[in-house]
Amino acid sequence: PVHRYNRPAHAALAEFAPRNTFFAHKSKVQVDQIDMSVEPPADHRFCASCHFLTPLTESDARSDHCPHCGDSHWADGSQVRPVLRLRRAVANIRRADKTRITETDEARNPRFYARRLLMNFDGGDVRSAWTLESDQAIYGFELIVKATFHDLNLGQPAPQGAVEHATLIAGDDGAKTGFSLCKSCGMVQPGGRNDRDEERKQEHTPDCPDRHATGTDHLLDQLFLYRRFESECLRILVPKGFGSGERTTYSFMSALQLGLRKRFGGKVDHLRFETMSEAGAEEGSGKTYILIYDSVPGGTGYLQQLLAGDADTLSEVLAAAHAVVRDCGCKDREGLDGCYQCVFHYRQGRNRRHISRAAALEMLDALVEGSFQRKQVKCLSEIYINPDFGSELERRFLPAMKALGGQLDSNDSRLPPVQVTQDIKAGRTAYLLAVGPKKYWVDTQMPIEDPASGQVLCQPDFLISATRSASPMRPIAVFVDGWEYHQRTLADDARKRAALMLRGEYRVWSVTFEDIEAAHKLKGGTDLESPLSVLMTESGGQIPADRMPRIASNDLSS
Repeated sequence: PVHRYNRPAHAALAEFAPRNTFFAHKSKVQVDQIDMSVEPPADHRFCASCHFLTPLTESDARSDHCPHCGDSHWADGSQVRPVLRLRRAVANIRRADKTRITETDEARNPRFYARRLLMNFDGGDVRSAWTLESDQAIYGFELIVKATFHDLNLGQPAPQGAVEHATLIAGDDGAKTGFSLCKSCGMVQPGGRNDRDEERKQEHTPDCPDRHATGTDHLLDQLFLYRRFESECLRILVPKGFGSGERTTYSFMSALQLGLRKRFGGKVDHLRFETMSEAGAEEGSGKTYILIYDSVPGGTGYLQQLLAGDADTLSEVLAAAHAVVRDCGCKDREGLDGCYQCVFHYRQGRNRRHISRAAALEMLDALVEGSFQRKQVKCLSEIYINPDFGSELERRFLPAMKALGGQLDSNDSRLPPVQVTQDIKAGRTAYLLAVGPKKYWVDTQMPIEDPASGQVLCQPDFLISATRSASPMRPIAVFVDGWEYHQRTLADDARKRAALMLRGEYRVWSVTFEDIEAAHKLKGGTDLESPLSVLMTESGGQIPADRMPRIASNDLSS
């Protein structure tokens, strides 16, 4: 007898994938054939940098560069793969007694597959797009009323180098094994490639015209399975200015999920979350997005409600998440950076190691309490992220100073509260840093010149000075050192800072990623003197000569 089973398309792409087993009708069966008569496979070209893909029959596939992002890898032969929309899978049972479920089948271990979701849209389908920018961060959001999604099953995960001529898809350079099928009968071929194709083991149906063939011309190797669907989509730019990478991305995603559950009473299981990246023309100008799309055909109106009017509902979502993350009881538990009452979610189990309450709170503090200039744009892809708009660490420095307020210093004394406000000093933007009752100016990117020659000695990222002109405090030159850039300039950095210290007119701080992370995690304790403790001292005197390092004069001028 023939038994037929249906699964939702999202689940079927894995449950009915080749070599996977499923349990039904008192049997344990394995998928060993894919029906290709419903829709034949087609070769597609994939972009190595963005989400764009197209059949080889389209004119865009013959371009030298990606039509969407201009990537030059577009024309490489390795970027072409056969793809097949999964419509029907078959599990052939040759002996019923071998498929009957027994007590040994209680532990059901499904196969795992590499999945990738690609999203494309036309600019005319963007209904509402906004950017919000402050001196500390920039982010934005847009509603796409019709987005096309390709949900790909790339085969079982494999180690790097397992596939010759690997295909890059949207920045993912991992090995993609795909599947191997007979072009005529659709039978799944055994795993493993033989150096001699004529000796490769094959499987076919009894009536397959290629059942006695040798070689591989009649086989379809490295095939991707997919499903295609359309839905409305909310695309949110992960805020720039709070670090980069998976920790920032998935912490922000968890905050959004938390806020949506609080705002809509937990009824958001139909909303799906994915990530999307766009490469920039310059280093540091790329963007990462959170995609929120509706799994209900036709949509439920939630996403349009989020951006209705001036996107007040989305602001309420962020505020709701901020309140929970800020006040969660896990903040007082040593060594715990989040819990299932705030940023941890069961649906984010695979990315649990990247999720941080401290990272989420840092972003929500700025997004909810900060002052942002809102501007409507045509599309988020068109906005320019200036890589020279300070590094990520530079934009996190002042919030880190604020976070130090109230923490314990190296002597277990409570540091005074800290406030940072934007102000105007001598006609240019500066910041007013209040540490307890004392106040200081903070200038950004202020060059320090030699009074005699007028030559620029260096340009610290921040210059902290007393607001009172008669104060004996020496200005503090702050250098924020990110490894990505400063690993190439260590010797030059050391010469410039040593020269500045030896002049006796400035203090020098070198702030690293670990320093800023520790401050935001409220773990500012160190065996060194706290930066705020230094600010509270009167330090007008020069460095004693016996404490100065011995540096040759030619090292200071080279």
